[in-house]
Amino acid sequence: MKVYLDSSVIDVFLFGEGMEAERYAHVKKLFQKIDDRTLVAVISFKRKKATKRFFAFSKI
Repeated sequence: MKVYLDSSVIDVFLFGEGMEAERYAHVKKLFQKIDDRTLVAVISFKRKKATKRFFAFSKI
């Protein structure tokens, strides 16, 4: 199953352990499932060129 990682989720994982402890616990479980390859993470890019390159790469 694929899951979309919004930038706010990534922010919480990287910086939120002390500031958003409850949300961090849920996000940490999500990333553990990604690490275990139970889930596949998908992110998006704001730049049009980067998006085209990402989709070209992801189809390989």
